Amino acid sequence: MLTLTIKKPEWIKFATTHCVRVIHSMSYFTVDNRTLALICQFSCVLFVTFSLLQPLAALAQSPSLTGRWILNAEISTNAADELKGIRKSKRKKHRDPPPANSSDPTSATQERYWQHANEGQQWQRSRELAHAGPIQRLLESANLEIVPSENGYLFIYADGYERQVAPNPGGRVFTASGQEIVESQIGFTLAYVKEPMLFLETRIKEGGQLLEQVSLSDDGNTLTIHIEIDRRDWKWVAKVERVYNRAPL
Repeated sequence: MLTLTIKKPEWIKFATTHCVRVIHSMSYFTVDNRTLALICQFSCVLFVTFSLLQPLAALAQSPSLTGRWILNAEISTNAADELKGIRKSKRKKHRDPPPANSSDPTSATQERYWQHANEGQQWQRSRELAHAGPIQRLLESANLEIVPSENGYLFIYADGYERQVAPNPGGRVFTASGQEIVESQIGFTLAYVKEPMLFLETRIKEGGQLLEQVSLSDDGNTLTIHIEIDRRDWKWVAKVERVYNRAPL
């Protein structure tokens, strides 16, 4: 659940201040009025306690990130379109076949071998251009489950990949110990809450940065994840928005 700032209404501030003054003035009461003073003190304590519990109860009923979410593909970014042609093509020098010897009957066979080898390398590179590595599962997951964990949340994607998210209580702060950093297959992530969003900043292991902004609608039924991927081997910063609807119980 995202941390919410609780602001006391003015009447609660006034009542609390007044009760503190009453309790402080007890030392000036006479013995005959001591019973009345005790009753007043007890009433003030109950009143202040009830006033403070009201916003806490409202906080407990506020929407939560936890639950099962289903992708709304109609309003989400098409990741394949966003990543099309994004990677800088690094042309590798093909290994040239040895000079053909017309008198050697095996020369034609060797030439065909080198041709197939070069074609295989080209196919492999073209296949890699359309894939974002471990981040791909974030861009293709048709459903998402978020469950509470000891230190925050556990994000479970459609392919079963589990990712620990532990918001740092200190916010966007890096310490020498690095205890606030969580390592995963994707990279090293710092999570923190900055109302009204949950931020995930990841240093990608292959190089680059992944930024995720997780927000929840006011009614708690729509989860939006804005993703930005900045890699050295990409031509531009990829921006993808995934919108999920809360799954019915």
